[in-house]
Amino acid sequence: LKALPDVATLSRMLKEADQRSVDKLRQLLGDLVLDRLKSLALPRITLDFDGSVQSTKRRAEGAAAGYNKKKKGARSYYPLFCTVAQTGQFFDVHHRPGNVHDSNGAVDFMMRCFEKAQSELPNTRFDSRIDAAFFNKEICDVFDTNKVQFTGSVPFERFAELKQMIEGRQRWRIIDGQWSYFEARWKPKSWDTKYRFIFTRRKVKSQYKGPLQLDLFEPRDFNYQYKVIVTNKTNSAKNVVLFHNGRSSQEAIFGEAKNNCGLNVIATRCLAGNQVYTLCAMM
Repeated sequence: LKALPDVATLSRMLKEADQRSVDKLRQLLGDLVLDRLKSLALPRITLDFDGSVQSTKRRAEGAAAGYNKKKKGARSYYPLFCTVAQTGQFFDVHHRPGNVHDSNGAVDFMMRCFEKAQSELPNTRFDSRIDAAFFNKEICDVFDTNKVQFTGSVPFERFAELKQMIEGRQRWRIIDGQWSYFEARWKPKSWDTKYRFIFTRRKVKSQYKGPLQLDLFEPRDFNYQYKVIVTNKTNSAKNVVLFHNGRSSQEAIFGEAKNNCGLNVIATRCLAGNQVYTLCAMM
């Protein structure tokens, strides 16, 4: 009896064993996806990254109160997913509590995803798309170092210099009837590497306030919505903008998985059990 571990040690050993099992299931998921991608022999593969809230609705292990647009203050998980745009598959997941920032643990997770995919598909070109929550020097450098062509939304409201560049711009190049752009090589002061920044504006109809006038010849006013994209791609600005705007397809993958595969289901109070359930929904 003296040789048996105490309750705390036994509990820790069981949790470690559970985590090893979860990691093996994650590895199996990635291997299945890579087998499929090998059979397709695609010349280019897009790995997209984003988080999605899983509301626990009760006190599940590892959950925390964080951002939840549907139920504010509710406890949740906030896993970071990697998906394959060309096939609509989940490639991997980094499980997190609901009170972390979008970029929490993202650098190491992205590195693992790219290293695993590139080692199995050495002749394939990889690219990726991220939103403004992931905009930082470390993540951009991860893409560049791994020779991954990327685009990322820039929270330009945080940078006075970018706002001034937009406000002072007189000549915008036309992409189509809605979009126009200009571009520049730029970097925040704390960075040591310049990247290509594409400034875009989209023409939208301004909201009309007042009584409705049924006059076909009444002039319409237009406003502009602005967006800044950082990239290491060398394609035309039009191709970069179209590629980046396609990242909304990841939301469709999340929606389908939640509606049809139970990705939003929290099955147990146990963290490992919920991770296994999420991985099964991803498969």
